[in-house]
Amino acid sequence: INSPSSMYGHTLVRMDREDQSSSKLLAYSVNFAANADPTDNELVFSYKGLSGGYPGEVSVMPYYVKTNQYQHMEYRDTWEYELDFGSAEVDQFVRHVWELQDTAFDYFFFDENCSYRLLTMLDAASSRSDLAADFKMKAVPVDTIRALYSAGFVSREVYRPSAASVMESNAALASEEEADLARTLVESDIPIGDLLAGVPEESQTRVLELAYSYARYLSVKKKQANPVLRKRTLQILSARSKLPAGDVFPAPRKPEFRDDEGHGTARLSVGGGYTGEQWHGDINWRIAYHDVLDPSKGFSPGAQIEMGDFYTRVTEDGDVRLQRLTLVNVLSLSHKTRFQNPVAWTVSAGLDRFNHEGSELYSRFNLGFGRAWQLPLGLRDGKRLGSARLFALGDLTARADNQFDDGYQISAGVRAGWLWQGRLNQEMIQFRWQPAALGDDTPRRELTVEEAFNGFDNVQLRFGFSRQWASSEATNSWKLTYAWYF
Repeated sequence: INSPSSMYGHTLVRMDREDQSSSKLLAYSVNFAANADPTDNELVFSYKGLSGGYPGEVSVMPYYVKTNQYQHMEYRDTWEYELDFGSAEVDQFVRHVWELQDTAFDYFFFDENCSYRLLTMLDAASSRSDLAADFKMKAVPVDTIRALYSAGFVSREVYRPSAASVMESNAALASEEEADLARTLVESDIPIGDLLAGVPEESQTRVLELAYSYARYLSVKKKQANPVLRKRTLQILSARSKLPAGDVFPAPRKPEFRDDEGHGTARLSVGGGYTGEQWHGDINWRIAYHDVLDPSKGFSPGAQIEMGDFYTRVTEDGDVRLQRLTLVNVLSLSHKTRFQNPVAWTVSAGLDRFNHEGSELYSRFNLGFGRAWQLPLGLRDGKRLGSARLFALGDLTARADNQFDDGYQISAGVRAGWLWQGRLNQEMIQFRWQPAALGDDTPRRELTVEEAFNGFDNVQLRFGFSRQWASSEATNSWKLTYAWYF
């Protein structure tokens, strides 16, 4: 979620060798991606990717190059889906790949992206396949996998955990003393032999394995060569080589649900409520993709990515109006672990209205940074039934409209809350307080309580309450919605 180019995921095709005993990492992979300017910053990259500012190109490279990038450089888990294509179809696919090399295509992040282009290549390889025809507006990678399942092309799946997943799995199995010692081995300049003196051999092995994973994580995080860290890493590897070979940690547990087993990426919801002193009906259509109150099966806990969210309201007086439009809304509530200390952050932009009667649409941009903490709740017999976390963010919001003094308001404050994501329900309680303001000195506060109950076959019932204060005046809003995911 922290990479704008890949927060929705990425798709490629691997061409396995005829000898099934050969290493999969030595196979070739077929990839389609935007040929981006490496000097562009993330804001420019996002704009050009959305607007077709980059050419898209097909490339062929060894699979280990991509897995190294995904699993060790970007810390992304990989799911491999074996496709049931015959030898003639595979040959035709290879011929098509060769004729597409060095050909530039339009690249658009939402529709003509990696997933869509690879589907067209599979369509060209097999008369049984016409998958791309169903992707006219958007092509989210997970949806293209579902299309392959529906067409009967997937024969089995393989989970390949990232280096970060391996590190976190091993850290969870190590004792607190072993984890602390592993950090010390990397961060201290004390000789490794002195630090490990008196530690049992099996424990030494676990500590050194963890220390090496942590050193690699720091190297990737800093994105630059560090001679001190490199020297320390070699010392850790040298110490590990003197101990018995073999795995001291089991492989990370395969996730209970694959990404493609989650809810549909589009959502349509209808409902109604009572705001101020008026009843209203609501229709909401979201193009993509997931918010923290959606069913959490198959999604990363604490992660939210929404784009193209249209919220229409019919008031008691019969007026029909756009209540809210979300262009982008990203929330990352990644929590601190023994070896990682990520920043929780959010960014959103769009149009909105306040709860009070007569409020006009205003433009809004919000940015926040802070911390999130996972709580030891939702565990039963060693299995996680849900994820509970607290979060606190510094909150900055810019609003623009003639309803504000000077036509704008830039306000700052805090945003704090509680989030529960379980199998049967999701819950979020948050409070926002923005006392500091420019352009319009009205201090604003908001309390929201939302509860969602998951149904069957991609449906959900959601209840929400919010209370907004502008200075000392407050307006309440209640709503009940029923959602379909498709």
